[in-house]
Amino acid sequence: MSFLPETLCLHKVARMPYLSLHTAPQCQVTYVWINPSGTAPKAKTRILDSEPQRVQDVPQWFTSYTCNGQTSEFTLIPVQMFRDPFMLDPNKLVLCDVRELNGTPAPGNRRSECMQVMEAVKDQKPWFGFEQEYLLQTLEGLPFGWANSEPPP
Repeated sequence: MSFLPETLCLHKVARMPYLSLHTAPQCQVTYVWINPSGTAPKAKTRILDSEPQRVQDVPQWFTSYTCNGQTSEFTLIPVQMFRDPFMLDPNKLVLCDVRELNGTPAPGNRRSECMQVMEAVKDQKPWFGFEQEYLLQTLEGLPFGWANSEPPP
């Protein structure tokens, strides 16, 4: 449920003239990372003077995180760059590795562990798969195809 009145939210058709305004050579880069607790994505946007052509063209940036009254500083290191489907070209989304200021992986950052494992098995060419299951139910809450007298599984 949104607490914003509908008058404050621009419909995507109403936003299109603003998104198509000429901004070159400047570019909005949205840095995206996982918070230190490893539970939620975070993002912040920076304006660069020109459109980055490679992820190496995106500068590192800093962010802070406050937990239980204690503030910690982290470095955002760009590792992958994509066209921004929300803000459109020339803007970019940049996925980031999060490190403490001394260079060690931040809490919740599993990227370095993953990179170590992938490096150890790179000659094995591992495959990955994702599985999703769906259950279609009747209005009574029974799976389709089950008789009303039979209990659901």
